[in-house]
Amino acid sequence: MRNAGNWFLFASLCCALVVTAENPAQDCCTGEVLRLAIRADNAVPFFTFSGSPIPLYQDVAPNAVTGFVPEFLAAVANSTGMTLDYYPVNNTLPPEELNTLVTDMIVNGTIDAYIDFGLDAYNFGADALGGRLSYTVPFFTSPVSGVVKLSISPTTKWTFRLPFKTDLWCKVMLGMLFVALCLLIIQCLQAYRPGDSPRVLIDRLGSVLLNVHGCFTAFYFSLAAFLAGDNYEWPSDSERILRSGWLFFSLIVVATYTANLAAFFTTPNVVVNSPPTGMNDLVFATACTVMLDAQEGAKLDTYVKSFITPPPECQYWDACGQQFCYDAVQSGRADVWIDDGLALHQYIQENSLCRTLGRLPEIKFLPFVSDIFVMMDHSEWPFVGNLSSAMAYENNKPAYLRLLNKYFMAHSACASAFQHVEVSYKEMEGLFLTTLAFCAVAVLHALGLTFVRSKTDSASKQGFDTVQSREAELSDQIAKVQTLLSGHASS
Repeated sequence: MRNAGNWFLFASLCCALVVTAENPAQDCCTGEVLRLAIRADNAVPFFTFSGSPIPLYQDVAPNAVTGFVPEFLAAVANSTGMTLDYYPVNNTLPPEELNTLVTDMIVNGTIDAYIDFGLDAYNFGADALGGRLSYTVPFFTSPVSGVVKLSISPTTKWTFRLPFKTDLWCKVMLGMLFVALCLLIIQCLQAYRPGDSPRVLIDRLGSVLLNVHGCFTAFYFSLAAFLAGDNYEWPSDSERILRSGWLFFSLIVVATYTANLAAFFTTPNVVVNSPPTGMNDLVFATACTVMLDAQEGAKLDTYVKSFITPPPECQYWDACGQQFCYDAVQSGRADVWIDDGLALHQYIQENSLCRTLGRLPEIKFLPFVSDIFVMMDHSEWPFVGNLSSAMAYENNKPAYLRLLNKYFMAHSACASAFQHVEVSYKEMEGLFLTTLAFCAVAVLHALGLTFVRSKTDSASKQGFDTVQSREAELSDQIAKVQTLLSGHASS
């Protein structure tokens, strides 16, 4: 729907290129009068009667009926040279009775034709009606579509926390604590002194962890680095490795949060009430339909759990039927409203319902299509052929697209509805694992340096002891020599 304007312009240009030949049915029916039966109903935007009540079973002047269908047929009449008269029939009759009545009226000559609305290509035709009728090509075709209830979630004083789900907020806080713990471990390993045993290092780490001030300071350094405001020097290589991993984590998290936060503050959050979200879970939904009567609606049983229709006095596309399905969707009696796609679009646009109804592009009924066509007696095949040619010609003119725009607001679209998406820990799990790897490398680096220092100190001490031992041996030997020399001198 949001690209309807672009498609409308593109289609207009294409139609302007297509319509180059003359109308093959131009002035084919000059002087002929076509009496068209039509349902006595105000089915906006398809057709509307100017008077009230609508006269039944009598001729009505063409200018007394307005809407998409009369204006299109007026263009067809002008090109073919014929004159149109409308003949309203009682639309409150059950579908079977109405079809039988119209068929009989066509066969006995009371009317010349009937404007009918078909659900699909299988609910009308010569086989279905015993071969007594013939049909024009559809001059209006629209896919059957579905709309669902929308609701707007208002902003609150706690909106700032919405970009992240609660589990991600908790994991980020745990990440800060873990980095602070790694910093304390690295600092304890760097405090190694020659002669310290592993037990001494463990005792020192335990005393540091029990020092509230030291733990708070480490957590502060972690938080400050996360917020890009730290003043800690991070002097050792191990600490710098830890800081690099933590800054990388902070960059991704802060950028993601900032990007989502603006949307939460400036764009209302649209909540789609579902099911359904598409064709897969449509089978769990209750549908409301206006245009499809009980017999035609029964075909929806394959796709939905159940369906409801307006009462007989609200049948077909009038204000009463529209209000019935709108209220059903808003109140929860129905999960989805399934009807003519263009008619639903026009209803939403004209009544400014973009914040309460939303179309689901995923709902598509390939066997179903909403058609408008004219049916006549089978003996009128030549006339039906000319009428179909004229309709096809008018369908491919830019004026037809302007007509769709006029009555169905085809170029209009709802402002982009934004459904906010909260980021969870699952989406960030890889980042946490990467940061954990940095922390592990930093701690192992500090541990390795401590081990090397301890080995170096041990070797140095062993060498010093060896030198002292040799000096003592040499001193003893010198003393012995001096004693021997003294003895010889005395003798």
